[in-house]
Amino acid sequence: MTKTEFKKAMMRGLGRCVMELDDNNDIEKYRDIILWGCLHNLSYDTQCEGTRSEYMYVLQSKFEDDYFEPKIIDMFMKENMDSWLFNHLANMLYLFACDGSEKSYHALYNKYDNMINGLTVSKGYLKLSGLKDQFEWLCIWLVSLDGMATFKRIVSDIGGAYGKNPNLVESCTFDWFYAASKNNFGKKRITNYMEKGIEKSEEIRLFYEAISTGDNKSNNTISEKITVKDVVQASNDEWYKCRGKIVRFSYKASDKELIELANIMVEETQEQMKANLLWAFHKRGFPLEIDIIIDYTKSENIKLAQNAFEILAITKNVIVREYALELIKNEKYLEEALSMLFNNYQAKDKELVFSLLKRIKVNYRDGLWHGVYSNAISWMENDRKVSENIILYLYENTLCSCCREYIVRVMSKRGMLTGELLKECLYDSKEEIRKFAELKSRRVNK
Repeated sequence: MTKTEFKKAMMRGLGRCVMELDDNNDIEKYRDIILWGCLHNLSYDTQCEGTRSEYMYVLQSKFEDDYFEPKIIDMFMKENMDSWLFNHLANMLYLFACDGSEKSYHALYNKYDNMINGLTVSKGYLKLSGLKDQFEWLCIWLVSLDGMATFKRIVSDIGGAYGKNPNLVESCTFDWFYAASKNNFGKKRITNYMEKGIEKSEEIRLFYEAISTGDNKSNNTISEKITVKDVVQASNDEWYKCRGKIVRFSYKASDKELIELANIMVEETQEQMKANLLWAFHKRGFPLEIDIIIDYTKSENIKLAQNAFEILAITKNVIVREYALELIKNEKYLEEALSMLFNNYQAKDKELVFSLLKRIKVNYRDGLWHGVYSNAISWMENDRKVSENIILYLYENTLCSCCREYIVRVMSKRGMLTGELLKECLYDSKEEIRKFAELKSRRVNK
């Protein structure tokens, strides 16, 4: 592999990088590339994928010196870091510590001490929220490392911070850390400890009260019945605030309710509200004439146009197909047009689709490609006419390991997983792909 090929494969989390380091006698040329990967979060969508920490840890472990660890520690100890990068680095140091490194172990606890002090004195929702997210990740890794005793210490420390900082009480609950601890040690053990502790410790009581308040709010939000009127009212807000409620409505809404909402949306004169209301039809489809949605794609309101295109991408309709071909002919909205064509594919479109797919730039900055790849996966799962060249191209080029998992499963069903590809999957960055390949390999070798 060339250095360029190696870096491209590493950014995608492909197992061939591990294989290359195992099989190549000259791995020095990859050292700086791997360091770069260790110091960056290479996941495209970390919330869904998780970090690539384990993958990068394996790559750096192929070198017999301690070149990487001190540099990762130095990066980890810096301030004002993106939360996903923080988790990536914390996870890597956790892996070093699990392997017996005292340097990484102490770095994790030094960071903990700094952050708990920050939570005690910091003011302002945004600052506290960002710090809380990173601190919560760190707590989860420390509990995984040192067990129940560390859980008890963290609960007491957070409760103490609540007692000293009223702003923290109003801004942050640590329910994710609490839920992870229940998974680690069992719900009964954690609950018993907390219920006994609140009678003996003010710090534990404050922590438990905050957690209980957060749980009640969450349960109320999930269980509430969302009406058409609620959705219309919510659409007056910013999209990131109202989207969740509108999407939850769409999952449980009757066909009658969706039609009612669609008619209200059509009559609405404010385009931003139209854009927000369109979220209700992203999964279920639009129940009125599709020409309405096509017209919205021509709006100068970017959000309205984008949401309209997303609805067209899930719509199987000859009018949508004709519109997609028109856009392609005019070199407009190629990513959106390609997504629309997937769901309205005909055998004669094979070369056109492949040529357009190769024109789409895959990078971390522009998310349009990911929408195209996601729609392509839905298409290949439901249509046997998709060519193997397209499937292999998607496998090779996606930055998203979640997408790659779906692609691998499609490849398996179609008999495309050669021995070499299956071996590569054994070292993939995504755990689910590795497990799938292990199971597949055992069946093949029986």
